[in-house]
Amino acid sequence: MDEALLADIRSTAKSGMALGNERFKQEVADLTGRWQHPEKRGRPKGQGKPA
Repeated sequence: MDEALLADIRSTAKSGMALGNERFKQEVADLTGRWQHPEKRGRPKGQGKPA
């Protein structure tokens, strides 16, 4: 098996996301109500600073 494919499988399994094309990921997102794309890590900008 190709190492790149194994890396993709491991990454998506670790993050709990679907592996497939964009249409498949969108269908999974619609059915589960979960995003199928990783979001930015960390605190949102502007949070934690007093106004």
